[in-house]
Amino acid sequence: PINKRIAINGGAGTGKTILATHIAYELSSKLENRVLLLSRNRSQKYFLSDFFKNKEGVVPEVKYIFDLVKEKTREIGEEYLYKNINEEDQEYFDKKLPEFARNIFDKSSEEKKYDIIIIDEGQDFNEDWFIAIEYLFKRDPLKYVVFYDNNQKLFKKDEILSLEGFYRISLTKNYRNTKKIFNIISKLFEDSKVIPAGPDGLNNPPIAIEVNNNNELENAVIGLATQLTKREKIDPSDIGFITMTDERKFSQITVQEAGILKRHNFKAQGVEREKLPGVFSRGGVTYWKGLERDIIIILNVLNVDKLDMNSLYVALSRSKIQFIILAQSKEIDLLKQRIGLNPPNDMYRVKFSGIKKELENGNSLKILK
Repeated sequence: PINKRIAINGGAGTGKTILATHIAYELSSKLENRVLLLSRNRSQKYFLSDFFKNKEGVVPEVKYIFDLVKEKTREIGEEYLYKNINEEDQEYFDKKLPEFARNIFDKSSEEKKYDIIIIDEGQDFNEDWFIAIEYLFKRDPLKYVVFYDNNQKLFKKDEILSLEGFYRISLTKNYRNTKKIFNIISKLFEDSKVIPAGPDGLNNPPIAIEVNNNNELENAVIGLATQLTKREKIDPSDIGFITMTDERKFSQITVQEAGILKRHNFKAQGVEREKLPGVFSRGGVTYWKGLERDIIIILNVLNVDKLDMNSLYVALSRSKIQFIILAQSKEIDLLKQRIGLNPPNDMYRVKFSGIKKELENGNSLKILK
């Protein structure tokens, strides 16, 4: 459309990030505009940057918003506003820093500003950030495109984007997830018209494995890593671990999966780093925004009755082919109640003790077929 301001809404897996990268490249390479592709997620920034490697012509600038503020501050020779040690995160990142950024962006020279700005995961920017970003435009901007999904809002959850004055478009087909996965994540949508367009998927629906203690959880992590890579021949780079709870804050039924994997001669790194063959990716939910893997293993699931549904929606929707949840029986029961699952049709549930021998003997697990 000819509109200068466009807001594109779509659920997880509807192609928002793919569209954002293609639009950014088209507008920068063919028209030679100064284009900014912006995100609030450092992991996603690296993912977006990878798309433009070896591309011909002019490519857009891909920036992580907090890095951009620092860069612009250095450009004009001013001192950066760092967070005070006792300051609340939300007060600093969603109030003070955008106000500071607005002043810095306003002082930026015209040639350093942008003709076009494209924001991916726009729901993670509050109104104060949107005001600040306006000051990054040149005097006569050409295009402002915002991709967003309010169901994936993990910051400032009480504030929904107004995007007043934007021409609105909705993406309504989920291409990422299998229909079995979509059947579950669709129960977490709010006011969504998204329909499944992915493949049917595996014979079995997503899996929940009951673990009773840390020892079982550790053995399940290693057993699944071995099973998926050795027996199913899936490269570790196509497998991701998402931790729902900071394992440093709880001693019961939580593990640091990166250390466990490395002790068993597997390679693992944070998902915010470049995707590499032979290396598992891992991280908390916020680091996984806009990213995906064939297989997702979700662990450190605690206090499901208080769990933020947006976080759960983001975690489950990262998986293209299958997700596996490792949790205590009571947490799986709560999950079943909160989402409205109907095992075994929606989710296949099994005790770790019931598959332990198969994992130890290296036999192929039927539940992964």
